[in-house]
Amino acid sequence: MHRMSFLAAAALFGTSLRAEDLFIEAESSADHSFNEAARFEKIVSGDQILRLWKDAAPPGEGYHATFPFAVNKAGEFHLWLAPSLPPLTSNFWWRLDAGDWSHFTPECVEEPVARFGVSNAMGWVLLASPALAAGKHTLAVRVNERRNNAERAYLLYLDAILVTDRDVYPQRLVTPGDVARLAPRPPPPKPVERAGKPGDPMELGTSVMDDRRNRLVKSLGFCCIQTDSDHLTVNEVEPGKWDWTSADAGLAAARRAGLKWQYFPHFNWPPEWYRKGEKFVPSIGLRSKRKLACMSLWSPDIVPWFEHGYAALAEHYGSGSDPMYAIYLGIHGDFGETMFPMGFHPGERTRFGPEGTGLADYWCGDDAARADFRRFARQKYGSPEKLNAAWGTQFASFDALDYPPAAYGKGPVAGSAQSRWYWLDFVGWYYDSMTAFTGEVCRIARKHFPQSLLLLPVGGGNESLVYGQDTTAIPRVAKKHGVHIRSTHGGFQPFAQGYPAMIKRIATPCKVYGVPHWLEPPSAISAEGEVSRIMEAISCGNYGFWDWGQNPVNAAWVFRQYASFLTRETPVVDVALFFPTTHHRLRQGENYPRQLAEMGAALRDVMDYDVVDEELIADDGLKGYRVLVWLEGDFVEHDTLDRIARWLGDGGVLVRFGAQDVRDVEGETKLGRELLGLPPQAQLRTLAEPAAADRITAKEPGFLSHVAAYQDRRVATAVTDLDPKARPLLVAGDLPAAWAMPHGKGWAIAWAGGGSPPQARQTFYELLRDVVYNLSKLDPSKADAQEVDTAWDGVYATLLANGEVILHNLASEERTKKVGSATIALPPKSLRSILFRTR
Repeated sequence: MHRMSFLAAAALFGTSLRAEDLFIEAESSADHSFNEAARFEKIVSGDQILRLWKDAAPPGEGYHATFPFAVNKAGEFHLWLAPSLPPLTSNFWWRLDAGDWSHFTPECVEEPVARFGVSNAMGWVLLASPALAAGKHTLAVRVNERRNNAERAYLLYLDAILVTDRDVYPQRLVTPGDVARLAPRPPPPKPVERAGKPGDPMELGTSVMDDRRNRLVKSLGFCCIQTDSDHLTVNEVEPGKWDWTSADAGLAAARRAGLKWQYFPHFNWPPEWYRKGEKFVPSIGLRSKRKLACMSLWSPDIVPWFEHGYAALAEHYGSGSDPMYAIYLGIHGDFGETMFPMGFHPGERTRFGPEGTGLADYWCGDDAARADFRRFARQKYGSPEKLNAAWGTQFASFDALDYPPAAYGKGPVAGSAQSRWYWLDFVGWYYDSMTAFTGEVCRIARKHFPQSLLLLPVGGGNESLVYGQDTTAIPRVAKKHGVHIRSTHGGFQPFAQGYPAMIKRIATPCKVYGVPHWLEPPSAISAEGEVSRIMEAISCGNYGFWDWGQNPVNAAWVFRQYASFLTRETPVVDVALFFPTTHHRLRQGENYPRQLAEMGAALRDVMDYDVVDEELIADDGLKGYRVLVWLEGDFVEHDTLDRIARWLGDGGVLVRFGAQDVRDVEGETKLGRELLGLPPQAQLRTLAEPAAADRITAKEPGFLSHVAAYQDRRVATAVTDLDPKARPLLVAGDLPAAWAMPHGKGWAIAWAGGGSPPQARQTFYELLRDVVYNLSKLDPSKADAQEVDTAWDGVYATLLANGEVILHNLASEERTKKVGSATIALPPKSLRSILFRTR
């Protein structure tokens, strides 16, 4: 028996209710051919839906469900339904009483619809506002079309029906108890104006949808729509015979909407006929031994194969910018990103089975890859004797060479300097192979499409070594060929958490190398998430903003309200967090430097920054920064230490969290200790208990204003025997917990006070604020950053070159913010801007 609420039962059997508010639980239907009432607690009304999910073709006119109800007066009523919405699920038909059947397709969804429920695919839609006679009526729903995706099931979820004569607007999850509180549709929010003169508009791109949605996104300022080819095969159905049906349809849709067209081709998962031939070399997992239908990156035919694909694309569409306005360059991996396959694409298992699905592995198990690794080793070391001396191995010849044991998952990377070099050489070769191939694809695409906009998908949710994606080298290669970078991390994490991780990890090298940067979300984003995404984009100085079509459609008001914020700006950023490349590569089980991510997220509340790694430093990437913040990492290339030392001598300021020894790959600590002012006899000492504020002496009170204002100061560790030239900043008893070591025109400022208890870490944060904003009080020759963000309050600020401050209130409550001499009120989850003035 189907469970129903009291209101549903009363409506079903004609019991008198307030005629203007009838609420029917869909699972109460006594006449249906759907599967069953499926339970989903707390995300749908009554914790259940009526679910259809069948593979077999329906009998007669389709799978059906009927819902009788009664009204006790005649009049105009609004008939609302909460189904899953196509194209995420099947189109459906509905009718009222004996009227005509109406077809509900994506064109029928009036946007924006706030999604909820199962897979966030459900929403309230107004079917009609009919004039009803008093008495009994019936709403019928039927499904006779398959879902338009790879699985092709008949799929529909139904949560509830609302019949009311009131002008109300149900949104998200609505239960019977909510009905009386429903209000009319709120008016659209007014556009937010900018306080400063905005820069040029960002270029906005999205995915191809139906004509109505394409026209909608154009009205929001989008200029380009994208069609993806099949990610897991190539549309060359037999040698020399190409099927461009899907691409042509996307181009036609773009032209009907008056939009430019972009194509996303994929060639790394070749068609079955190619895989049966002798040229195919599969990607083989080093640990799993799996063989994928994806080409090995080292296949002798991979570059000619991509050349063949782009030549066919140019032959069909021409090499000009019309109609091929832009191309998103599919490289490798599951979605065409600049990384190795990891099994993220849901279609892999369906098409190729469990053993044909990618997973976390090093995909260099084929003979061609091994041969290239031997070539790399021979080129670097010249002889087996020199290689064995560097790696601590005993290979009789280069032909006997093998990958390090850790690559097979046998043993840790840690150990001698030789084992570290063996591992770092392997990881460097693995990364460089992906970078070199990416460069080849850029070259090929630019050759065939000299006028088109080209973009690279830089993906993955972290810096896992098995991805093989060098997020610094890829932009450097892109610059060479005039290619843009599209990072797939927009909104991947909440604003503060994503910023020090992949957002600025990729945006910073784009800035340093002068490569246009875009952000793209990995999947669905809420309306509030879109506000944060705009903040991400403007804070990165983005050239473009890309979004999956349903996101701007469902948040159209966001794009209208904040249209003036989608502009190309120049953020003022002279602080950089250090990404410890060598340290990270020696910790293969860590997806991202944890301390960098955690502390960077906290610090974003009071300062803006970029993220630089050792590669950027090797390319003189520090020259644009005043302050370098080293939060994590004990191993670093010796050349990196040399470059940091020279940068300090020229006037840079290094802030190091922790006084642990910094080692180069050989294990030497001399230069690292000299940088921090730690003679050989200096030692780190743990205090008997953390020293509180009343036992901490600030030696530079004019400089340490933020530290002084923090009432709960703590230090847990300190050092002995500092270099005599070092200037103590915070002292516990007679032991320095923070100090400044001069180097030419610059300083190395070290914190030895520890990170636990939490107050000790917060004390370091306040010290860092003083370095960023009060540095001239320590050294009058130094400039201070403009302190536009003055509180730990969940409001994030970005200062632009025009003197404008962009503010993002991520909190669910209104905030009042003081910026310079002005005060501004910030609504919840909002963006605002204000000009920075000191008087």
